Amino acid sequence: MNFQKPNGFNLCSNAALLTALVSFPALALAAQAEHDQSHSPHSHHHTHGTTMSEMMANPASMQNVPQVDSVEHTEHTEPVGHSASPNKDQITAGLRSPDYSDGYQNTASHHMMSSPNLWSFDAEKLELAHDDHAQQNSGQYELKLWYGNDYNRLHLNTSGEFAQNDLEQASTSLMWWRPFSPYWNTTFGLKQDYDADSPDQTWLGFGINGLAPYWFDVEASVYGSLTGHSQLELNASYDLNISQKWVLHPEVELLAYGKTDVQHRYGAGLAEIKSGLRLRYEITPQFAPYIGFEHERFVGKTAKLYKDLADDSSSSKILLGLRFWY
Repeated sequence: MNFQKPNGFNLCSNAALLTALVSFPALALAAQAEHDQSHSPHSHHHTHGTTMSEMMANPASMQNVPQVDSVEHTEHTEPVGHSASPNKDQITAGLRSPDYSDGYQNTASHHMMSSPNLWSFDAEKLELAHDDHAQQNSGQYELKLWYGNDYNRLHLNTSGEFAQNDLEQASTSLMWWRPFSPYWNTTFGLKQDYDADSPDQTWLGFGINGLAPYWFDVEASVYGSLTGHSQLELNASYDLNISQKWVLHPEVELLAYGKTDVQHRYGAGLAEIKSGLRLRYEITPQFAPYIGFEHERFVGKTAKLYKDLADDSSSSKILLGLRFWY
């Protein structure tokens, strides 16, 4: 075998290769340290200004590279939007995870606004009237008082007519009020009717009232007396806003009975039609004087009873009144 003496080029190549092999572990360690430095804000403050070449030139500086704490590293590299589950103190304080990962059982209860008991007084009609046909002054009133909340109320209503300082007729009712939809309510209770020329009557009644389409206030009530008589009462009204202060209020009321009662002067069927038109000026929404006109007419068998008693079956009045509530 022939052995050739290595030339100078081969010696230089072998020396370079040996140097690279010896320095490779140091290069790999430095590269790992630089990678950790770029991902850890804590290590950045310690190695700020130290380059890769400086680490290579001074391997002792590698010992100064801080070790990254695994807990802190986990906190800073946690994906955005992720939140750890709340601890016991947070749950007690009403805090919870934004992504609801701890379940709805830990949600703090919300205290909803309750419906407290309130009261209101409404004087819908306090008016004086002049009847040109009878040539006399008269008046009428309609007052409403209720106490309760949005779900149950107790209503005390009273209305009446007087002439020459004498009370001619009146009606007082005590009703339990309860809504069954956003716009409609039910009433149930007792009503007592007074008439100066006939005995009093007590009725047990049920009614529905509310806001019909096109903003009509509608009320329908059915009553039954202890003596076996029945009564149907219908009322419809509307507020037409002419301006922010002036309001025109038309109203129609119908009254019907199940059978004739001569003692109380009403006949079976439709008995009375009352229509009115009132124009009020709202100084405030709670206080408004008004003027108006009202026509009352008895029809059917009831009109015949009035004629037999030589009484007028119709009347017309000019009104001057006041309406307020609080």
